[in-house]
Amino acid sequence: MALAVLLAVQALAADRVLRLPARRPEAVGGVQFAREISGLAQREREERVWREVSSGNVPNFLRRLAPVPLEATVEGKVVTARIFVTPDYLGGSGRTRITCSCR
Repeated sequence: MALAVLLAVQALAADRVLRLPARRPEAVGGVQFAREISGLAQREREERVWREVSSGNVPNFLRRLAPVPLEATVEGKVVTARIFVTPDYLGGSGRTRITCSCR
């Protein structure tokens, strides 16, 4: 949930880019990270994911958010919205990124 809030708040930025620290050259890659968290309980896993993302372990190409228009009819009225998303939210280098879900 905290990760979703972080991403939602980040999307409010006028430039639509996630404002995270630069990815450190020594940051763990996706394959290694997947191995490290594979046996962890959900809470521990999500804490590790949070630490990696909030420390900037997100590839540059995933930092630019894309607009997604939404439309629904609610009680006979058309309601529209636009959200900003990134295709996934945890990665290593461009070659070794992973995607995982968080609650």
